[in-house]
Amino acid sequence: MSKRVNPHIRLITMGLLLVVWSSTTVAETIFVDANSPPAGDGNSWPTAYNYLQDGLADAVSGDEIRVANGTYRPDQSATAPGGTNSTYATFELIDGVGLYGGYAGFGAPDPNHRDVQQYETTLTGTLNTKNSLHVVNGTGTSATAVINGFTITGGNAVNTSGGGMLNNPGSPTVVNCLFQGNSTTAYGGGMYNRISSPTLIDCTFTGNSANNNGGGIYNSNSSPEITNCTFTTNSSQQDGGGICNYSGSNPELTNCLFTGNSAAGRGGGIYNYNSSNPDMVNCIFTGNSSTDHGGGTCNWSSSPKLFGCLFNCNSTAMDGGGMYNYSGNPTLTNCTFSANVADGNGGGIFNDLANPIVTNCIFWANDDSGVPIAPAQIQGGSPDIMYTCIQDDDPNDSLVPFECPDCNNIDDDPMFVRDPNNGADGWGDDPCTPGVDEGANDDYGDLHLLTGSPCIDSGINSATPPDANDLDGGARITDGNGDGIAVVNMGVYESVVKATEDIPEGIPGDIDLDGDVDLADFAILSYQWLGAPGDPSADIAPPGGDGTVDGDDLLVVAANWLLGTPGIPGDIDLDGDVDLVDFVILSNQWQDVPGDPSADIAPPGGDGEVNSDDLLIVAANWLAGT
Repeated sequence: MSKRVNPHIRLITMGLLLVVWSSTTVAETIFVDANSPPAGDGNSWPTAYNYLQDGLADAVSGDEIRVANGTYRPDQSATAPGGTNSTYATFELIDGVGLYGGYAGFGAPDPNHRDVQQYETTLTGTLNTKNSLHVVNGTGTSATAVINGFTITGGNAVNTSGGGMLNNPGSPTVVNCLFQGNSTTAYGGGMYNRISSPTLIDCTFTGNSANNNGGGIYNSNSSPEITNCTFTTNSSQQDGGGICNYSGSNPELTNCLFTGNSAAGRGGGIYNYNSSNPDMVNCIFTGNSSTDHGGGTCNWSSSPKLFGCLFNCNSTAMDGGGMYNYSGNPTLTNCTFSANVADGNGGGIFNDLANPIVTNCIFWANDDSGVPIAPAQIQGGSPDIMYTCIQDDDPNDSLVPFECPDCNNIDDDPMFVRDPNNGADGWGDDPCTPGVDEGANDDYGDLHLLTGSPCIDSGINSATPPDANDLDGGARITDGNGDGIAVVNMGVYESVVKATEDIPEGIPGDIDLDGDVDLADFAILSYQWLGAPGDPSADIAPPGGDGTVDGDDLLVVAANWLLGTPGIPGDIDLDGDVDLVDFVILSNQWQDVPGDPSADIAPPGGDGEVNSDDLLIVAANWLAGT
């Protein structure tokens, strides 16, 4: 006797089977290659789609799109291979879909070999006669929409924002992408985020521009996570050359580099406005500039938190070469400010109605238009400063800037491995001299601490997170002076260079790096001593240089000229030693000055002329103690 299946049970069973079937469906991999044979279906490299738009149209959540090296335009597809030339054409990201560039593709021995640098995959907004408003659009997406390994370029957001990428709102995941040469007449040349929190990892923003704010990125009420990203040579005609954070934007920036960005307004590197309080950890601001306040950063009614951040060689035409604070209370811990310049006030930091909290920091060699050294480091407001090294006019007196009971501030030389040096022509390239690159000889220095630095083990541990790292990635709280007690250093570096002589210098005095110290090195030094333009490579004393080519550098050359050769007297003026006077006499007579050639001392008794043989004797005995 047969039994009939209850129809309700049958429906339930079919529903369960559908659920199981859908949950076990294998996600597809879609292939896109501009160089594969035409009319492909996207199922393999030999049959890959030629146009990325076709791959996106075929994708659903769970799929992965692999894109081979080549250049892809958002206005091209199989139905429009020549392109539509529409400025509204854009690559729209899809939730649950991963978009990956950098594959070798069709014809390669291993088409699935992926190398983003070798197999550059470019998404360009440069169309036939126009440019896309937005090359990539992440609006409406979540973190499951992934774009990884692309160069994004040529977007031009005319009368709108986000030339490279628009998130309005949207929070995609962006990894290992290069945003280059995108622009906007409004906000966010590289990327525009509104009410968005995208994740950016290992990305680079370079050469992007905004007629308004945010040359690299503009955030409005947005809090992206930005890790290991680089911002270089981005520009804005108003505020925020690298990034502009506006109206409650609180991004998290970790291990990011800002260099060479510029703003015609405020904040060459970053501008924070109206309760925008980003967290910045181990970030570097170098060589950024602004026409208005804040060469490195400008915080306007904002109170960011900075830990382990380095500000050096930033500049502004007004106040706050490294940082400008207005009506806010930023927190700075274990930061270093060095060689920042303000044409106005506060080369390091300028505070206007602002009271930052500063702990475990170093302020050294910052400069402004004023004469006293101390105000050039930190000026204005009522900052709370503790356990910090601040340069003043006289480190040998008993007065220390911002000293108070239990403040533990010092004014001693931090002893950097190598001080920054702008080559005596200012930081960066001067746009008023298009034929000369003044930035070519800039040396940002090495701000690690040498053994014996007063900043070693001189901070306070309670201000530093116990699991924090320094800019080298090492542990932050260690025993730096060997007393068995782990105490955090002042500044950004915990690691210490043991001694000046441990710095790889090659052969002392070998200016031309040819393996010996000879007349060629002396010629370079002599030329630069006369103030010749260019990189002062002869500035070798002390190790790392001191900003000028002078007698100290000459002594290094002289002391090593005939190193290991028996000394021969070079005391031309017969005063009992070999010194600068003997060198001057020799130099003068080398130019055939009439008179007795008393500098003709080589070989013993002379050979009738003053030449390099005589110079060698003087050089060999200069520091011989005769």
